[in-house]
Amino acid sequence: MIVPTENRDKLFATGELAKSFIGLRLALIEYAADHTLDELLARALDEVGALVDSPIGFYHFVESDQKTLSLQQWSTRTIKEYCRAEAKGVHYSIDQAGVWVDCVHQKRAVVHNDYASLAHKKGLPAGHARLVRELVVPVMRGDAIVAILGVGNKPTEYIESDAAIVSYFADVTWEIVRQKQTEEKLRKTAYDLKERVKELSCLYGISTLVEKDNVSLAEILQGAAALIPCSFQYPEITCARIELNGVCRQTDNFRETPWSLSQDIQVAKKKVGTVLVCLLEDRTKSEEGSFLREERTLLQGIAVRLANIIEKSQAEEALRRAHGQLELRVAARTEELATQNLHLRSEIREREKVEEELRTSEEKFHSLFNSMNEGVCLHEIVYDSSGQACDYRIQDVNPSYEHITGLKRAEVVARLATEVYGTSEAPYLATYAQVVSSGEPTVFETFFPPMHKYFLVSVAAHGPGRFTTVFSDITERKRTEDGLQKHSEKVQLFAYSVVHDLKNPALSTQGLARLLNEKFWDELPDRGRRICEQIERASAQIASLVEQINVFISVKETPLCIERVFVHEVFQALHEEFAPRLAARSLQWFLYDKIPETILADRMSMIRIFRNFIDNSLKYGGESLSKIVIGYQVEDDFHTFFVADDGQGVKEKDSGHIFRLFKRQTTAREIQGTGMGLAIVKEMAARHGGEVWHKPAPGKGVIFFVSFSKHLTQAAG
Repeated sequence: MIVPTENRDKLFATGELAKSFIGLRLALIEYAADHTLDELLARALDEVGALVDSPIGFYHFVESDQKTLSLQQWSTRTIKEYCRAEAKGVHYSIDQAGVWVDCVHQKRAVVHNDYASLAHKKGLPAGHARLVRELVVPVMRGDAIVAILGVGNKPTEYIESDAAIVSYFADVTWEIVRQKQTEEKLRKTAYDLKERVKELSCLYGISTLVEKDNVSLAEILQGAAALIPCSFQYPEITCARIELNGVCRQTDNFRETPWSLSQDIQVAKKKVGTVLVCLLEDRTKSEEGSFLREERTLLQGIAVRLANIIEKSQAEEALRRAHGQLELRVAARTEELATQNLHLRSEIREREKVEEELRTSEEKFHSLFNSMNEGVCLHEIVYDSSGQACDYRIQDVNPSYEHITGLKRAEVVARLATEVYGTSEAPYLATYAQVVSSGEPTVFETFFPPMHKYFLVSVAAHGPGRFTTVFSDITERKRTEDGLQKHSEKVQLFAYSVVHDLKNPALSTQGLARLLNEKFWDELPDRGRRICEQIERASAQIASLVEQINVFISVKETPLCIERVFVHEVFQALHEEFAPRLAARSLQWFLYDKIPETILADRMSMIRIFRNFIDNSLKYGGESLSKIVIGYQVEDDFHTFFVADDGQGVKEKDSGHIFRLFKRQTTAREIQGTGMGLAIVKEMAARHGGEVWHKPAPGKGVIFFVSFSKHLTQAAG
């Protein structure tokens, strides 16, 4: 409901009401003299709330753009009894506000006596009081709205007199606010001027000391140190010390404290002294710390003036030396001129020689440029109005460019890349712009659709906004690589076929040998029995080798299932698996405490790797083996585990090949194995972005290491 305000003045016609309002106005003016702006607004809202019997009241400012509200203050009862929403000091868009800003859109007082029934209300923020009815008035200055005063939840409906009273006090409060804001600005300006006068007085005093004749450096520093405290905001607790060219002077009350400000005194970018100011008490009040920005600037100015003392002294000494040397130089000048004339002639000849060498160098460059088998192209980045790279222009090309691309030099030089290659965007612009901005060269392979060719491209910057590309046509190489890939796939298929064809006969031979042993052992002579055992062992070895080849192929081809693996569970399972063998030989098992709880890896690959290490320790450790230790090393980019034992270790001549296929230790001749276990471990580590290696253990034994990259990505799902 819109409330007319034409009859507003009639409400003040009675003398008593007018006197009461004047008294309240004077009371607010008096209250504003020694209270803050927020306290003044709260008092005004409390008075208005009492006059119109409204427990809710607020006063907000409207920014000059007429689109933004500055949420300023609420009445005492609103804060204590009704509203818990945190919004003080928030800048709020009028377009996002609720129905209470209708007065802004309509530029007159607005009453909503039934808030719940309003169709265009936007709801209330969390912590806001339940709203029954409200009266909101704008404060107008000219055509602009400068503030809003609102009241709410009067027990009865708001009427015209309420709107008139609230409008009156909104205007009165705004005038007092404006006056208080002006007074606060004037007080701050006066304070700032006073501080600047103190600073200027200090600088003037130091300048006066410096300009006096027959004043020692110690006297100047003592006087400057005495002037400094008076120019700071807390002179009574400020002390100063100045050190310059080995001379030190300070105020009588000087002592170093944590609340200090120092400034180096520099002459020709070299430190010759320091000005140190300390507060004897902590007076930190803001993010600036214990000292104002202006005080820091003042200290810089003091340091500059003190530096002038040294510069002046140095200049005077230099002048004296120059005066003494001038006559000597004049006497020697004639001889120097003759010598310089000889030097000049020599320099001319040297310059001619350098120019000739430069011409030769340029000829060599052009010869190299023109004779290179690789295509060479010089470019210049083109930037748009916002400074972003949008294209590049070709500056020059060599004959190989023409041969490789089929484009003539005259057709491409001085033209944009998009025009030359017929593309909507300049090819590889982002890569080239990165090289130019960073200065770091790069190399990449690419398929270029406009020419249906593969290229190997090297890129380097050669000046601001400029870069050079050196490229070669690798289309034939890529075709060869594709052919090799297909051939590799055929070889792999053949390997699978061979493994399959070998496995069944090997298993059959093993079975027949075992059956021969079981059925006809008593009938066979000793030599036949030995041959039968050899057949059984050989067929078992072939079957094991086939199985290991299968594993090796699957390791290379089967996709990894990267997941979060609980490391202790893996080692617990391995311990249980090897427990009988460990117990049979009375071997100790040690697991470090500082092993990570989880890592990202393929769980089965991880188990295979450590199973192989532990099995190798048991197989090849020998009679001296007494313990197996599993540990972890902390590194930035890798999870590095190790398995150590105190067995007979790895001989030096075996170290270089134990991770190769079908290579075994020289000590393993009597031990069954295929020579593929560590090669499989190496392949699995590589697929995890890591490595596998070994080194001798301290004393005896061997330590096997395996690393897993910390940058693996967990499989989806």
